[in-house]
Amino acid sequence: MTESGSEQRSLAEIRRYSNPSLPQAGRDPLRVETKTMHSESRTLIFVYGTLKRGFCRSHHLAGQTFLEAACTIPGYTMYDCGEYPGLVVNPTDGVCIQGELWSVNGPGIAILDEVEGVAENWFSRQQIELQHPAIPETVQAYYFEGDVTRLPVYGDNWCKGF
Repeated sequence: MTESGSEQRSLAEIRRYSNPSLPQAGRDPLRVETKTMHSESRTLIFVYGTLKRGFCRSHHLAGQTFLEAACTIPGYTMYDCGEYPGLVVNPTDGVCIQGELWSVNGPGIAILDEVEGVAENWFSRQQIELQHPAIPETVQAYYFEGDVTRLPVYGDNWCKGF
């Protein structure tokens, strides 16, 4: 079955194919290596804004695997950057951010990095800690790298433009 053009697999299936080996030289320590029927590398990505299903940039996740709704541990703040949100780490006053957990292949990561402006330092892809689902695998998210001093705090669940 597909959902929004994406295959859906259970977390149990993703966990079963997870490779918990330690990072090796030349290997991205944040990349979660999972094996699928095609033996391709996959990365678990937490999305919290315009990449969520039904939002304006969700089509960039076409062909990737939606796993389930997810939320972070308390410790993050989401800012309203206008047409999109920006997530930053805030261990003092942060909240749990609502989003979605996806399993994304290598070409999909390259597309998301481009969409999020990683090369331009608009966003950076880094590890994030989830409260739900509680999984041992490394999960990544895109963090806003801009100045947030004049941006309004948005809350915990981006729904602008939905």
